[in-house]
Order: sequence, then C-alpha cells, then structure tokens
Amino acid sequence: MRKLFLTIFLVILFPVLAWGATRYVDSSDGSNSYDGTTPDPIDGHGPWATLTYAESRISGGDTVIVYAGSGPYNETVSINVGGNGEGNETTFQAAAGETVQVSGFRIRADYIKIDGFKIVQKDTGQPCKDGGTGYRSGIRNEGYDYCIFTNNTITDCYGVGITLQPGSDYNTLSNNTIYEVASAGIYIFGTHHTITNNEIYSVFQTRGGCDPTGGDDADGIRFFGSHHTFTSNYIHGIDYTGNDSGAHIDAFQTWGTPCASNITWDSNHVHMYDYHAYDPLHAKCSFIMATYSDVVNWTLKNNIIRTTATINFAYSRVDNVDLYNNTFVARIGDWEKSYPHGISFMNGTNCQVYNNIFVDWKDYHITSLGTGSDSDYNLKWNSDGSTPGGQGQQPHDVWKEDPNFVNFSTTTTDPTDYKLQDRSSPAYDAGKDMPGIVADDCASTTRPRDSAWDIGAYEYTDQWADGSPPMPPSGLRILQ
Repeated sequence: MRKLFLTIFLVILFPVLAWGATRYVDSSDGSNSYDGTTPDPIDGHGPWATLTYAESRISGGDTVIVYAGSGPYNETVSINVGGNGEGNETTFQAAAGETVQVSGFRIRADYIKIDGFKIVQKDTGQPCKDGGTGYRSGIRNEGYDYCIFTNNTITDCYGVGITLQPGSDYNTLSNNTIYEVASAGIYIFGTHHTITNNEIYSVFQTRGGCDPTGGDDADGIRFFGSHHTFTSNYIHGIDYTGNDSGAHIDAFQTWGTPCASNITWDSNHVHMYDYHAYDPLHAKCSFIMATYSDVVNWTLKNNIIRTTATINFAYSRVDNVDLYNNTFVARIGDWEKSYPHGISFMNGTNCQVYNNIFVDWKDYHITSLGTGSDSDYNLKWNSDGSTPGGQGQQPHDVWKEDPNFVNFSTTTTDPTDYKLQDRSSPAYDAGKDMPGIVADDCASTTRPRDSAWDIGAYEYTDQWADGSPPMPPSGLRILQ
C-alpha cells in the first residue's frame, strides 16, 4: 500500500512525459503487414517496408529508423504527426552508417526531425512540380514550428534544397550538404530560425530536366522574416557555368518591404567568384543582396567573404547595420570589369563598421554612411599599392598595409588562408575593443587573445603559422 501511495504521489507531483517509441523501416526485409517494432523479422514482428506507411502508423514523438534496404525509397513523405516538445520530436532518421535515399519530405506538423537522409529527385519518377506549390523542394516545411533538419545531403532536386514557408518559426537547419539544386539552396520565411554549419554549392536556375523557373537567379540562401541566425555556413562554387548571363548570383538575398530584420551572420565562409564573359556589368557574385527593402538591425561578425561584391543595399533604407571583425577580399585581376565594389550604406543611419579587413576592392571599400554612423579601426589595402577608394583613412584605420595572411594570392580564385601570419601583422592588436559584442573569432578563439582585439575574422594565435602549440606564459614563479 505504501508503494502504491508513493507511486500515485509521484505521478501527481511529477507528470510523466509521453516519450515516443522506436519503429523501423527496411525495404529489403520489411513488410507493411508487420508492426514496425523490430529491425529484423522475428516471431511475426518486423520492420515496415515504406516510409509513407510508417508515417500513417506512428504516434507523436516516435522515432522511425530507416535502413537502406534494396535501394532508393522513391516516395515523397508527408509527415502529419507532430512531436511532443523539444527533445521529443517525431523523428525520421537514417540508420547509422547507411546511405538512405528518399525523394523528399513534406512537413505538416510541429516538432518534427529529419536526420541523415540523402534526398534525390532526378530520375526517381517524381514530377517536377509538387501540385500547385511550385517546383519540388527536398524538404518543405509548410508553415510549422520547432522542426529540425540535420545531417542530410540534398542534391538533384527540381527546386530549392530546403524551404521554410511563411508561418514557420523556430526551425533549426544544421550540418546539411546541399548541391545541384535549383533557384536556392535554402529559402526561408518566418521567424527565429537557426541556420548553422550547412554547405551549399552548385545551385542552378533550373535542374533535373525541368522547365526553367521563370528566369530565376541562383542563390545560396534567400531569407525573409525576422530574428534569424546564420552561423558557420560555407557557400561556394555557385557560378555562371550552367546559369544565364543575367543571373544575379548571391550568397544571401532578400527583397521587398518589410525586409528581413534582426538578422545575425557569424563565422560564415563565402567563396563565390565569377563573372559572365558577355555581361560583366550585371553578372556578379555578392555576399548579400537586399533590394527595395527596409534593412533594419543586421549584425555581421567574423565572416570570411571572397566575392565580387560585398553587400548591395540596392534602393533600400538602411538602419542599424553593424559589421565587426569580418574579412572581405576581392580579386585584383578583375579590375578591368565593372566590379568589384565594397559596401555602400545608402546613407544608412546608426551603422557601425569596426575591425574589418578590406582587400582589393576596386571602386570603394566603404561609402555613404549616414547620420549616427561610424567606421574606424578597419584595415584597407589594395595589393597593387593603389589608394583605397571610398571613405578616406579614419583615425585608427590601418591604411595601405598588407595584413600578412598565412596564405594569400592576388590572382587565384582558390580559397586561401586568411589567418594572420604572426604578431608582425599590422592587424594584430590593432582593433577596437568589443567586449560583450565580439567575444570570439570564426574559429571560436576567445577575443582578445593578447592585449587587444585583432582586426579581421581571425584572432592571432601561435598555432596559426606552424602548427606548434601556443607559447607558455612568461613571468611565472613557483610558490613553495
């Protein structure tokens, strides 16, 4: 009686969370006549044969482990069963160590997790368009919250790799590899999304033999809404091979009013460097393009950007856009064309530009800062010895001095190493102190490493140059 009373007391005091069960899918050994409770057939139990059937049988918070089986699952799975909260999502997960290929997912509930799949649409019998919703995405969230899409490889899609439609909030996209898709790698609406550690490359205006998408561009990420965070993403290799000469190729793009607001970029790496030979004026690769927008409350820090244009605020109102400790590099060999150019703030108000490195920007590095804005403690250098254009030298700028990167070429388009070689770099300890604003660098090294903030995306450490461990502190004594 005492045990029964204690059990009842604990259940009342601490309600039990409804954690889900684990179910299995295997196209080789499975059957939809089984109950999905075991990974192998045994005593009348066994895995299901298809993901779509599994979705129709599970409960909220269940985890479905999917094995590679006999080959691709040529099905686009609509998931209508949401999870029970953070950490108890309804989960579809590829079996560890296996390449599990599906045609795509449609998300129609909150708290859903998609983990570890290879998503391919070309040559799978899937139509180019997904009903009346446009070209088929690899993963499409149709307006739901708190979903996680992680560790997936998405390729050969007729449309965008991952789409978060209007109404979706608090989603996390992490560790996905997206390539050979159409229009954009990621396309997001909604609020409070976290986009981290994704790799995007080889985006085309059209893909998979489908009709062109109406002269669309080919971008890394398109973003709308508010309060998004982009961290440690790598966007590269989107160029004019296979794309129209008029395409504006951008790593990030937004447009319209209201524009995306309250956005943070931290420690992203963008390497997109191409012109179209027939249209060098309009065909360019930008880090961010914001057109006809109200750009409000953007923070960019610790990013490494090698493009033909940095940030284009085209016909936009700009307010409270802050750039801290970024490294922006152009290529001097393209100066005979109409680009590269740096950042025109369009007379933007309340903007701050501190501790950035600008290398080889043709027409200007920074220009058109407006009321309440400030720019200082930046390193500006053209590798041919010419005077940087745009805003003149500020009191604490490092002016016309080589930053001494570990590995840098003025001619190659290959990624180079933008760490500082040693303490002789003019960027070393030359930045503005930014406590509480820029606490570490793009390699998670705490700032400041020595007596002051360095300029650029990397804080110098003794390991950069030769791989040796940091120097031990000096002036120590042993207490007896």
